[in-house]
Amino acid sequence: MNKVLTLVAVSFMLAAFAGCMDDADVASRNLSKAADNFEINRRIVFYNGITDTYMPP
Repeated sequence: MNKVLTLVAVSFMLAAFAGCMDDADVASRNLSKAADNFEINRRIVFYNGITDTYMPP
């Protein structure tokens, strides 16, 4: 009986911690999902390390 109660308590604790996400994790997941669905425009910028200038694409 003691093992069953321990197992139930551990499973409840794991379920409680699984639902806890901070705002940064939610924002990161939303940005990743938007990027996967091609909803975010990206541009490539070339940087010349010798002259310290950006090069037009």
